[in-house]
Parts: sequence; structure tokens; C-alpha cells
Amino acid sequence: MTSKRIVLHFPHRLVDQPIIYRLVKDYNLGFNILKAYVTPQEEGLMVLELSGEETDFQRGMKYLEN
Repeated sequence: MTSKRIVLHFPHRLVDQPIIYRLVKDYNLGFNILKAYVTPQEEGLMVLELSGEETDFQRGMKYLEN
């Protein structure tokens, strides 16, 4: 089991995308949102802890990088 804290910065065009849902549903990752600042007109910031099996974790990280 892998568990890491990550920081996501994303532009306003991605604010309405189901990023966390995809991590849970498609990559079997658990999450804990530690901090989030998201508004539709501005850049978003999210600090979260992700956990899951190593292969799922690596796949989820590739999704986030894209």
C-alpha cells in the first residue's frame, strides 16, 4: 500500500472536472483532502493524501500528470 501527500495546481478550465471521482472510481485510490481552494473563475489548489496499491497509485499519478 502506498500513501503520499500531493499538491494539485490547476487552471480554471479544469475546476469543473471530476478529478477526485476519477481517482477513486477508475484507479481505486482512497483520498483525504487536507486543503482546497477552488473557484470557477480562478486557479485551483488542492492538497490531498492519496493511498492505494502501488500499481493503482502509479496509474493515478499518470492520470493527474496528463
